[in-house]
Amino acid sequence: SGLAVWRPEPDTGFVCLGHALGVTMPALSSMVCVNEGLVLRDPVEWYERPSWTSWGCSEDEADMACEGAQCRAMMLNPALGTVQSWSGSWSIPEGLARLRILDQPDPRVKTQTADAEATVHKWDQASGSFVYHQSIPTKGAFGVEVFSVPGTALSPVRSFLAIANRQSQAPIVVTSEDTFDVESELFEWSGGSFVVALSSLAGAGFESDMEDLCLLPNARCDCDDDQTFGLDFFGECSTYDVGGRNNGFCETDGACDACPLACAAECGTDCVDASRALYDRRIRQTWERVDVLHGATDFTSFAVNGEIFLAVAQSSCYLSDSRAQCLDSGLAQPLSAVLQWDGSRFGPMLALPPGTVPEDSLHNHEFSLRLPAGAAFEWEYMELPEASGEMRRFLVAFSKTRGVVAYPWHFTEVSGLRGVVSAVLDERSSTTSTANSTADDVKRLFSVSDGDHAVSLIRMEGVVDDLGNAVSSMRYVSSWAEDGASGVVGLHGAHSLELMPDTGSGSVGLVARSRLRSSELLCNTSPLDNTTTGTPDDISPWQREVFGFRCQKVSFSVFPESGNEDLILNGPELEHNGSLTFEVRSGQEGAALFQAVARDAGEGVLVDGTSVSRPKVFSVRASPINVAPTFTLLQVPSVPEDAVAQEVVFATDLSAGPPSEDWQTLRWEVQYTLPELFVEPPTLSVVGTTGVLRFQPAPDFFGDSVFTISLVDNGGTLSPGGNAAVGSDRSPPVELVVSVVGINDPP
Repeated sequence: SGLAVWRPEPDTGFVCLGHALGVTMPALSSMVCVNEGLVLRDPVEWYERPSWTSWGCSEDEADMACEGAQCRAMMLNPALGTVQSWSGSWSIPEGLARLRILDQPDPRVKTQTADAEATVHKWDQASGSFVYHQSIPTKGAFGVEVFSVPGTALSPVRSFLAIANRQSQAPIVVTSEDTFDVESELFEWSGGSFVVALSSLAGAGFESDMEDLCLLPNARCDCDDDQTFGLDFFGECSTYDVGGRNNGFCETDGACDACPLACAAECGTDCVDASRALYDRRIRQTWERVDVLHGATDFTSFAVNGEIFLAVAQSSCYLSDSRAQCLDSGLAQPLSAVLQWDGSRFGPMLALPPGTVPEDSLHNHEFSLRLPAGAAFEWEYMELPEASGEMRRFLVAFSKTRGVVAYPWHFTEVSGLRGVVSAVLDERSSTTSTANSTADDVKRLFSVSDGDHAVSLIRMEGVVDDLGNAVSSMRYVSSWAEDGASGVVGLHGAHSLELMPDTGSGSVGLVARSRLRSSELLCNTSPLDNTTTGTPDDISPWQREVFGFRCQKVSFSVFPESGNEDLILNGPELEHNGSLTFEVRSGQEGAALFQAVARDAGEGVLVDGTSVSRPKVFSVRASPINVAPTFTLLQVPSVPEDAVAQEVVFATDLSAGPPSEDWQTLRWEVQYTLPELFVEPPTLSVVGTTGVLRFQPAPDFFGDSVFTISLVDNGGTLSPGGNAAVGSDRSPPVELVVSVVGINDPP
């Protein structure tokens, strides 16, 4: 009786399969149900494991009903005609689904050696091979990453080994999400071995949450029933499903749109069969946020503008599963985390770079960044040049469920708030709203800054990160600086801001009052075009008249950041007047990124406590051009009159240009005098890295023939865009003399 599979009116997600004993209606205690989504359609796919329950058990209790000796690997297979078990076999009436009981292990129970060790091997110079150095215990380790971060004066570099621990002790069932709730580990190189680092990869800042089910590639969120429909009169959506008291009245009661799942059959929606079963599985397999990196598969470290980041790939699917198996399992995938190094540990993203503010202020407004990458197994950081020479940054995920997904690595830079000297609150509600608030409850705050010389707009509303943590009670919108582009003037030396609302039009006016300190005046600089007079040590005439002669000079420092390190031979140098000078190394091409900071000559405590500006990034890009070929010319020995055919090497060290032009082919261009000196026109050829001249003197003729020759390649002269002749495909012409010496013939 324990083999019966039968249900006359199955609940949602269950299907009537018939029974194995041949009776019309077995006793209630004899019946067993199986979830319809776990019925295999293809006998080759042995990855599904049915969930069994006795009559009256809820779906959530399905996995708990199988106990003792009957808990063997069980699988429904419509292609088989008998029921096999440890007790024998029986025939099944034609047309009913077949049930098969197997003594072999369930393929959905994955074997994972959670107590395996990661081994570290060290290069041995004497033997010329790697030798065993150290073992590190892991918890289902799936990926490792070795990287370094800046250290202290005593230890300039700190090296780490990050181990992505994926799951707990085996064996585990794939749908048991808590098996992926294990803590990944960070080890630091101590000089002789890797030891556990002080910074942990669990707890606050390392929480994991699942993706929105509606973002999955084949999500069916349009099948979600409205849980509030019919509560006041007709009855909730579940009453319209098969067997419910309102079944058959979906159209009459207008429930088709509100109850697409329950009314699927009657209203003809596509929320049925496999789509519906998959949706049911996903809803049941959701999980709560945990304080570890759930299902970590790999770490990727990368640096941007001197800041260190660690991208964590996370997945609830197995590498051996196909994309279809992963999607059809209904497993809720974790959001993948991106962490930042704060100088001592990894944690959430920081609003300010480490080292720019005191440590106790560094973690203000930190943001937990999580990216929906599906079943992610690896991240890569990329920098790609644009046609303008600017670099675009991307963080790219390799995902089993989503394929390759690229996220632009770009963050809004809050500006205009350095040295805020005044702020005013607009008590009226804003006329716009965001996803976090409505137009009726958001007020605006305006501020003026004497550090950035800007007016800024801030909305008084909450900001949360990707895990729902409160980050700030104010949302930065934009700022208008006195930079010549915004049209705003008069903000140097600002000390107060006043609000002047216009009740008629609904707009608002702002008045900033300023008093400019003469010590903050910028000394006049020599313009790039040299069309005006003045020296860098002077100030403008109107400044001198109003404020006197006190001013500050500004100097710049430039530091390399990334890109082609060999691109620049000298420089770059940024002068006080804004002129940039540099020399590109011969034969180099590509792009390089640099950071520039400005420093003034101010003394004492300034508005923001420093005399150095925030760094700005610029790029230098050298386009490839064709470099002229080169060679070394040799002297051709003279030959006597009436000599036989000659073959001489007249040039060596032939080169098409730098190594990047090795693909080019070479040929000679030649003009020569006294052609009657030769029996036939001489030939010049390229043989390896040498030039070979072949000629035969004409009988009874002598003299000197001057050859004007150039070495030519096939690289062309146009730029990569094809709109300018910037390269050279030939060497400068040189002269080569071929002498035939006269001989006195006998009379």
